[in-house]
Amino acid sequence: MTFLPVILTMSVKSSARLQKLLAAKNIESVIIPVIETITIPFSIDSLAEPDWVIFFSPKGVDSFFQNLNRQISAKIKIAAVGHQTANTLKKYEKKVDLQGESQNRKSLLDTLQEKISADSSAGKKRIFIPCGDRSERSFPHWFLENAELQWLTVYKTKDRTLGLEELNLISTDRALVFASPSAVESFAKQVLGGKIQELQSFRVYCMRGATSEFLLEHGINPIICVPGYENLAAQIYYDLGSC
Repeated sequence: MTFLPVILTMSVKSSARLQKLLAAKNIESVIIPVIETITIPFSIDSLAEPDWVIFFSPKGVDSFFQNLNRQISAKIKIAAVGHQTANTLKKYEKKVDLQGESQNRKSLLDTLQEKISADSSAGKKRIFIPCGDRSERSFPHWFLENAELQWLTVYKTKDRTLGLEELNLISTDRALVFASPSAVESFAKQVLGGKIQELQSFRVYCMRGATSEFLLEHGINPIICVPGYENLAAQIYYDLGSC
């Protein structure tokens, strides 16, 4: 079979993992990261200790614990979105009390709301959400009764300037893989003059979750698979094989 070359826009580490899975299926790919994330210092000294901490990504976990300026109580409960996030918490010997799937954040919120409502202790529950500087906008409608949400910016995302050689590799006969709304925006800014709608000219892949929602909101109909690089590689293989 002849497959369209696939452009992987994630970090080198994440892209390399997917590239290996695609290579095993004889699918050519090229790694062109379009964003970079930088861990930044933060402080929780002025904040009361939380009842829960919710992590959305491995990057959020690493950035939080690597720069944490004080120990947090073992009594604090932890929620994780996605298997990779939960596995990253194991590095820090943290127990996951509630795990949700990245494609269904509302389900995790509903379950967390049930736990908060069932808690008989007085007062609002304090919830820390370690995230990137662009993350909070992906969850604008978050609300939990009897809870205070504290977003903690623990890393920053910036566009990675693409070189001329990389730009020359990008054309509409190539498939694109995105893993975050920020990557979609950066690609559109650098390649499409900021016009996200022009992604309609490409075959676009992503996993179900914030990225697929972002693309759909902008009128793009990506090919969506359930989370997991193995699932993504299989989806690309079967889809391109039918082209």
